[in-house]
Amino acid sequence: MPNHIEKMILTLSIGLVGMIFAMDAAQTSPANCAKRAKMVEKLHARFGESRQSVGLTPGGQALEIFAHPETGTWTILLTLPNGTSCMMASGHAYQAVKTPADQGV
Repeated sequence: MPNHIEKMILTLSIGLVGMIFAMDAAQTSPANCAKRAKMVEKLHARFGESRQSVGLTPGGQALEIFAHPETGTWTILLTLPNGTSCMMASGHAYQAVKTPADQGV
């Protein structure tokens, strides 16, 4: 039976896949999109968030998680090849999770 952290990782993974498929919707919502540099600047100035992880989609989009390790705020940005970033989700209670590989298992 999966523990709490495994359930959280699975839920987050499923959510991220869903967000990638929802990219077309993000492109049509200009209120949540801006040039990447401007989005990153706002996340840092307003919430003190910095990039914690990044991955590339098959379509060439960058999926980034920004977070503030002390306050726990987090934001997921999807950056398109044209340099436009869209905020896909945000929240609180961010935790960096060590996988068994990180623990030397």
